Formats: sequence, structure tokens, C-alpha cells
Amino acid sequence: MQARIFKLNLKPVSANPSRLNTMKKQLLLLSAALINSLTFSNAFAKSDAPDVLVSSNVAITSNYVDRGLSQSNDSPAIQGGFDVTGKGGGFFAGLWASSRGDKDALGNQMTTMETQVYAGVAFSQNNVKVDLGVQGTYFPHENDVDTAPEDTTESFLGLEYQIIRGEIWYDNEGTQVYKQLDINFEVIEHLGLSLSIGHTNYLDEEVEKESTLNKRLALAADFSGVVLSVSVSQHDDLEENLNEITLSRSF
Repeated sequence: MQARIFKLNLKPVSANPSRLNTMKKQLLLLSAALINSLTFSNAFAKSDAPDVLVSSNVAITSNYVDRGLSQSNDSPAIQGGFDVTGKGGGFFAGLWASSRGDKDALGNQMTTMETQVYAGVAFSQNNVKVDLGVQGTYFPHENDVDTAPEDTTESFLGLEYQIIRGEIWYDNEGTQVYKQLDINFEVIEHLGLSLSIGHTNYLDEEVEKESTLNKRLALAADFSGVVLSVSVSQHDDLEENLNEITLSRSF
């Protein structure tokens, strides 16, 4: 349920026609989805539903990085979605989508879109914020040779106390468990620093490794509702760090 973002890639982006056409299609599809989300949000906000809050978000990033790995082949991505929550907590649900790189690190043709749908409940107990729910991640199977990632469903539990947050995600297929610990500081007003460490346990016997570790350091500044964040991520499977520059806005 992360809000993500557009990449100022240090590598030059190839301007071949097929890549440009792919990026144009991504822009059109996501733009249409975001417009529909915003329209839905405004309409819902004006309806007779005082106990429900609807919000939207949009972002561009230089590299879509999740759990320490690039999901966009080290290329820019555009992202957005909307959330429905109960006033004062109780429940939440939402949809989030991102463009992806059209090829993986080995040059294999991949899906160019990703959609996440999630829902759950949230409450506080003894000053500890708790949220738990289910998230499905879906990829369009759009190629003749289907190399799109497998659709996944995960159950998650999050615990937050002051500046510390912990999460655990369990793949409902029983293939892996992901755990993450975040520490979030407010350096000065409107400027925050986030430190994260994640650990993946592979439960599938066909996977040779037992676990991997990833780390992330991020700095975010809020400019009247527009958030600029810069981050660097490290993963056991990568020799080099991954850098991100992100612009995001919530409505």
C-alpha cells in the first residue's frame, strides 16, 4: 500500500518508437484511471455518506522500487489510486496502480502494468495502531509469450507505536513471508527521514536461498501538499544500490 513514483534515471532512456509507444499507452491508461478515481472521490465526498472518507493519490518516480528491487527495469513509472476509509478508523479499502518496465533485467518481455487491490480493518489499542487485511496484486497477461509475474494474494499485519512501525506480509500461496521495520523521524517541520529494513523468508523448497535482506533510507519534504522524496535502497541480490526521486500528491 505504498504510494510510489517518476524516475530521473541516470541512464539515457532509449527513444526507439516501440518504447515510446509503450510509455504513451501507460500514460493514457493510468491517466484515465486517475481521472476516474478523482471524479469518483469528488462525487462520493458530496454524497450523503458522512462516515466515509475518500482520498486519491498520484505520483511519478524515477524508479519503481519495492522491497529493494526495481519493478520497472530501472525506468520511470507513473502511479496512483484511491482509498476509502471509515472516519476515525474501523475499515479501509483501496486500489493502486503503477506502470512497469516493458522488459525485465534479462531483456524478457514483461507486463507493463500492475494493479493492487486491498482491504482491511484498523484500530488502536493502548496507543498502538493496528491494521490487518488482504492485498491482491494483479498483472495483465498481454503478451503471446506470457512472461508476466504471477498474480499474488498476501495477508498483512501492521503495528505502529510513535515513530516505529512493523509489518508482516504472508503470501497466501505459502511461498514466502516478508517482514519490515520502519523508523520515521521528523527532522524539522515538513521534512522527514525514514529508515527501513526488510527481510524475506522463502518457504518454497524450489527456491535455493532461504532469505534475503533489503534496506532503505529516504528523505521526504512536504511543499504545501506536494511531497518530494529521495531514497536509496540496497538488496542482497544486487551489487549496486538503487536510487529514487519521487513526486507525489494526495487529494
